[in-house]
Amino acid sequence: MKRHYTRILFVISIITLLLVSLVTFRNLSNYMEEVRLIRHSNRIIRTTQLVLSTIKDAEIGHRGFQLTRDTLYLKPYYSALSVLPGQLKLLDSLVTDNETQRKNVNSLNALIQNQFLIISNILSNASRSTLYMDTYESNLLSRSRENMDALRKRVNDVLEEEQRIVLIRGEKESDYKTTAPVALLSYTILSLFGVLFLFSKVMDELRKREKAETMVLENFKQLQQQKSIIEERKIILNEAESLSQMGSWKWTESTDDLVWSEGLYRIFDKKMEEPISWNSFLENVFPDDITLVENCLHDVKTNKNGSSIDYRIVKDDEIRYLSLTVKPHSVFSIDILGAVIDITRRKEQEKQLAFQNIEKEKRAEELIIANKELAFQNEEKEKRATELSIANKELDEKEKRYRTLFERSIDPIFLATGSLVLIDVNDSFTSFLGYSEIEALPIASLFANPDDHEYFKGTLKEMGQIRDFETMLITKSGEQKACLLNCVFIPDQAFGFSCYQGIVHDLTHLKKAENDMLMAERLALTGKIARTIAHEVRNPLTNLNLALDQLREEMPANNESAKLYGDIIERNANRIEQLVEEMLNSSKPKQLDLKLTSIKEILDDTISLAIDRIKLKQIELITSYQGDFPRILVDKNKIQIALLNIIINAVEAMVPGKGVLRIDVSVRENMLTLSIADNGKGIPAGEIGKLFDPFFTSKQSGMGLGLTSTKNILNSHNAQVEVKSELNKGTTFHIHFKLAE
Repeated sequence: MKRHYTRILFVISIITLLLVSLVTFRNLSNYMEEVRLIRHSNRIIRTTQLVLSTIKDAEIGHRGFQLTRDTLYLKPYYSALSVLPGQLKLLDSLVTDNETQRKNVNSLNALIQNQFLIISNILSNASRSTLYMDTYESNLLSRSRENMDALRKRVNDVLEEEQRIVLIRGEKESDYKTTAPVALLSYTILSLFGVLFLFSKVMDELRKREKAETMVLENFKQLQQQKSIIEERKIILNEAESLSQMGSWKWTESTDDLVWSEGLYRIFDKKMEEPISWNSFLENVFPDDITLVENCLHDVKTNKNGSSIDYRIVKDDEIRYLSLTVKPHSVFSIDILGAVIDITRRKEQEKQLAFQNIEKEKRAEELIIANKELAFQNEEKEKRATELSIANKELDEKEKRYRTLFERSIDPIFLATGSLVLIDVNDSFTSFLGYSEIEALPIASLFANPDDHEYFKGTLKEMGQIRDFETMLITKSGEQKACLLNCVFIPDQAFGFSCYQGIVHDLTHLKKAENDMLMAERLALTGKIARTIAHEVRNPLTNLNLALDQLREEMPANNESAKLYGDIIERNANRIEQLVEEMLNSSKPKQLDLKLTSIKEILDDTISLAIDRIKLKQIELITSYQGDFPRILVDKNKIQIALLNIIINAVEAMVPGKGVLRIDVSVRENMLTLSIADNGKGIPAGEIGKLFDPFFTSKQSGMGLGLTSTKNILNSHNAQVEVKSELNKGTTFHIHFKLAE
């Protein structure tokens, strides 16, 4: 009986287990169906997002090409053309069983086709237009943005519809939910543990899956950030190479790969899609330099030795100079690094400098010839003096002749004792230095530099003479003059006593002419550099402004950080544009509207422009130009700008309440001289020569272009400017205008 009950219980248990198994099987089947539907929905969502991401890549790629005209940015666009049809076909197959989703996907397909048609029209127009966008291209961009907004909305409709389906499916209650609790309550402890164990495994797998998806998203974001940084660095590198006219390359020995930068393609005038090789370096090389370049490249590949060479290429029917520098490198996958710099401008400047040196050598040779002639004359004088000592009867006559030659010489001549004290000079010497009584004056007091005097005295004692010694002498009024000094020892046979005889050549006008030439060359070079920099800076600045406008359109309106940084970029870009404009205005040649104008009218109008500054700093203004002065041929507006710069600098250099500004006008022969003097802090002697140099300034907020522009204006009027200054006493500008004939 017990066995019978046992069998019955066993059968009941078996039946119960079978029933529970059937119920469990049914529950699992329903659960698997639900999982399949969830996966199907997730696949639709992922595919839709992938389609949107591909379209965004194409959109970003063609916009990058618009900003830079770099075909590298079109790779995402061409990649989208190849992968998008497969993605759309997969999306169509996933929504075939849902009429609403199928309509949304069909509408999405139409918007995508329209978007790529717009992009194709933009690219076709960009290949025919100039560097900057035209009106047609701007209209296409507006249509593209509107179509892209509609496309995003349609993608959101697909995603929202799929999420709605998932939500509705989750809210539905199946009949297995009512039978499952009864079956599970009657299930054995082992079955319960098994179900719990299975459930825990399923939840663990779901958590792992969610964690893996999170990690994938984070890695994707990091890759996007790294990609942006790499692209930004690449753009900066290309701009730097373009500004410095250089390019770079790398060579990998294991694969024999040779890679050029964009700058190198520009230097050799090659297209980015052209294949490159070692022979590419040799295609345009000047015939005489081919062996030099071949040996350098061979040494790089075989010995991996770093070296630098300068060679020539023929580009656009002209010879250009390049500098090639190579060195081995230990970075992974790179064996040799090289750089090529276009040094044509530097070579041209070196040629100009060499030409100037040759001219200076010619002038020095002319001076040497003149000194030789002078020495020959001195020898003749010595012979005549010897003859005079032998022939006493002719002594008076020859002495008179010598005295006449001595007194009427155009060049200053002096006689000095053995201790270098002056004993006799001619009239040219006294008028040159301004002394009325010159006797017993030590020669040392005439030298501006004590070291020059020591060298002069030492050379005379050692050699008995000194030739073509260039130095600065001081006049009685304290003015320094550049001179060329020749001096020779004369024994007592000539005059009855030993002495030194010297001749002074005035180099003041020659030095002034050289300084004027150097200043003109410096201004011309500055203008050329300014125009080059303006050209090279304005192109990337325009691209920067275009990119900023595009970013502002795409950024959310409530993003305060983006707005703040955008304003900072715009202000600095405008500041760069202003600096470029000021630099160009300070160096470019002035177009003059010359008219005979009264100097009084010019000064009155100029002072009226600066009178507010003068009164604000309580400066005393003293003028003396009320007389009837001749009119000068000038461009009144340009001269006012030049004079205003000088007056403002004078006002700023003086102490408020203690400053005195003097403006005087005088006429001498065919020259009108305007003097502007202040009692300010003065200018150090070492800085007066740099006063008109571009970008030289002692002001904290100045650019150093005001006096450069002033000098440029005065040069265009053939006016001469002299600056005299003493520290803590003041500065005076003397401006000399030639009177119209």
